[in-house]
Amino acid sequence: MALPTMAQQPDMYVAVHEEEQAAYIYHFLTPALGNGVLVYRSIEGAEFELLTDEPVMPVNRAADMEQQLGPELFDEIQTFLNRDDAQGTFFALRTNREVNRFLTVFRPEVADLLGRRFIDREAPIGSEVTYRVQIVNDRGTEIGDPVEHTALLEVVTPQEPRNVAAHQDEGFIEIGWNYPRETGNRPDDVIAFRVLMQREGEQSPSHAHANPVARDSNQDSFTYRIPLPEPGVELTFWVEAIDIIRQSTRSSENAVVQAIDPTPPPMVRGVRGLFQTDHDVALSWFQSPDPRVTGYLVYRAVDSHSNYDLITDEPLPVDDPFFRDTVPDDRRYYFYRVSAVNEWGTEGEWSNFTSIFVPDRTPPSPPQNLVATYNEANDTVELTWEDDDPAPDLLTYLVIRRIEVPGAEISYSQINHDNLIDFSFTDLGIAGEGFIEGAFYNYGIAVADSSQNISDTLYVDLQIPGLTLPNAPGQLTARTNGRQVSLVWSQSLSGDVVNYRITRTGEQQDDSFEKMLPRHQIRYIDRDVQRGATYRYEVAAVDSFDNVSLNPPAQEILVADGNRPPIVRNVHLVPSGNGVVELRWAGVRSGNLAGYRIYRSEISTTGYELVAEVDAGSEVWEDEISDQRLWYRIRAFDEFGNVSMPSQPVRLRQ
Repeated sequence: MALPTMAQQPDMYVAVHEEEQAAYIYHFLTPALGNGVLVYRSIEGAEFELLTDEPVMPVNRAADMEQQLGPELFDEIQTFLNRDDAQGTFFALRTNREVNRFLTVFRPEVADLLGRRFIDREAPIGSEVTYRVQIVNDRGTEIGDPVEHTALLEVVTPQEPRNVAAHQDEGFIEIGWNYPRETGNRPDDVIAFRVLMQREGEQSPSHAHANPVARDSNQDSFTYRIPLPEPGVELTFWVEAIDIIRQSTRSSENAVVQAIDPTPPPMVRGVRGLFQTDHDVALSWFQSPDPRVTGYLVYRAVDSHSNYDLITDEPLPVDDPFFRDTVPDDRRYYFYRVSAVNEWGTEGEWSNFTSIFVPDRTPPSPPQNLVATYNEANDTVELTWEDDDPAPDLLTYLVIRRIEVPGAEISYSQINHDNLIDFSFTDLGIAGEGFIEGAFYNYGIAVADSSQNISDTLYVDLQIPGLTLPNAPGQLTARTNGRQVSLVWSQSLSGDVVNYRITRTGEQQDDSFEKMLPRHQIRYIDRDVQRGATYRYEVAAVDSFDNVSLNPPAQEILVADGNRPPIVRNVHLVPSGNGVVELRWAGVRSGNLAGYRIYRSEISTTGYELVAEVDAGSEVWEDEISDQRLWYRIRAFDEFGNVSMPSQPVRLRQ
C-alpha cells in the first residue's frame, strides 16, 4: 500500500450507499485522547437534531488499536507507517495528518478506529441535508468549532475507467487505463481501482491482485503489472473504479491478451549422489538461479545408455535441491539425471548423469519365538529362541537387555560379548549380581551377518516376582477452571507399578469414586464435577501383585470459576426529589452473580471509595444529593469473589 497524491480534501465527505439507502459521513477531526464527537443533522434548513446518543469515541490505547484492526491489517498499517511497535504505530497514526486522512478514506477500519465514520441509516434520501460534527470532552463540553457539510442526498456512482489496454512483457501482464483527474474543490469520492481477470473457458472472473490499487488524483493514466498467470491461455481484463463507500463502476472496455509460453528453464548443474544405508541413495544439485523455476524432476536408469524413468510423482520444491531414493536391488550401479520445470510446467534440458554403486545392505531375517524365564533357584533368566531362516553368512546373535525405571530413558546394553550361534543364553543379571525384585526387564535379540547388516530386533518383557509394597507417587497437583479438575502427579519410583488408583471423596456420598489408570498415565481430568463443590483426591500406586502404596499424596480443591463477571452498562443518575438521587443500571447476566458494589469519588478518574453493596436482583440505589459534583462507578461480583471491570463513570448533571 503506497501513499498517492490526493487532491485537496474537504473537512467532511457525505455519500449515499445505493443498496443500503444510508448516508455515510466521513470527517477528518482528530479528538484528543479521551474525547469523542457528536453528529447532528438538519433537514432542509430545519433545527439540528442529535444522531448519536453517546459520543463516537476513537480508540485511546495502542493495545485496543491492535486488537480492533486484527493482526493482518495491523501489520500492514505498521509497515506503512515504518514503525516496529504498537505504541509508535498508534501515535504516528494519530499525528501524521496526511497519512491518517488517506487511511481514513482508504481503510474503513481505520476510519472507525479514529472515530471518523458515522452511518446515518435513517437519512432522508432525496432531501438536502446539513451534517454537523462537534468534538466533546468526557463531560460533554464542546471543544473547538464544529465542521459542517451540506449535500443533496442522492446516489452518485463513480465514472467508469476508460481506454483499458493490456500486453505481455516476458513473464508479466501489464494493464493500463485512464481516469480523469479531480478538478475544482469537489472531490469525486473515487479512491481506488480493482483489476479483474477472466481466463478463457472460465465462467466467473477473479481479482488480479489482493489489495485495491490506490488512486493518485493528480494522474489520469494508471498501470498495474501482474505475474503471467499461465501460458497459452486467452486472458480478459477490465477495471472497476471504487468510491469511498466501496461502490464500484466497471469499465466499458475489456482488454484481451493471448499469453505466450516462456522459454524453458536452464539445465540443472552440480548433480551428485551418495549411498546412504540399506537401499537409500541421497542426491543433491545446485539450486537453479532462474526465478521462473518452481521445481525439479528426477530420473533413474540402470546404465548410462538405457531409458531413464521418472521417479518423482510431483516436482520437488525449488528451494530444496535434495532427493532421497530407495532402490530395488543392491550390488549394482544406478544412474540419475535431474531437470528443472517452471510454473507453467515447461521442462528444461536434462542434467549430466551421476552414478552410485549400492553395496549389499540387505539385513538377515530376525529370529522367532523369543522366551524369557526367571529361575528363582539361582536368580537367573533363561532366554531361548528359534530361527527358521538362518543367514548363510551368520556372524552372531545379539542379545540386549535393559531395566525399566519410571521417569527415565534407559538404553539397551548388549549382554553377550562373544559370538553366539546357539539358540539359548543365560543372563546372570547386571554385573552378574542377579535381579531386582518386582522390576521389569526388556530383552531383545537380533541377527548380525558378515557384512555387518543387522536384522530387526525381536523383543520380550519379563517381570521379576516381588512382595514389597510399591512407593507412593510423588507430588500431586490439582487445578480447576470451574468446569473440570485436572490432576497431575509424578511417577512412583518402584519398578513394578502397573496401575495408579485415584480416589475422590466429596461433601455427599454420591461424590465419591475410585478409578484405576495404567502405569504410564500420570494425568487425569475429572469432568463430572459441580461448580462450588469441594473434592479431595488421592493417588496411590498399585503393583502387578495388587500391592497398594502407603501414604498416597492428596489434594483438596474447590471447583470455582475464575472468570470476571461482565462490565455493568447503562449506568445513569436520576434525581427523584426530596434531595435524593437514584443510581440506575442494566442488570448483568451471569449465572454466579452475587451482587453489585457501588463506588463514589469527587473526580472522574481516581479516588473511588466503596459506599454500598447490593444483591444481584437490585438495579437501583439511592444517595443524597451533595453540593459536590460526585462521580459514581459500579462493579459486579460473583459468588467466587471475581469482580468485573468498573463501569463508565457518571455524575448528576447540574
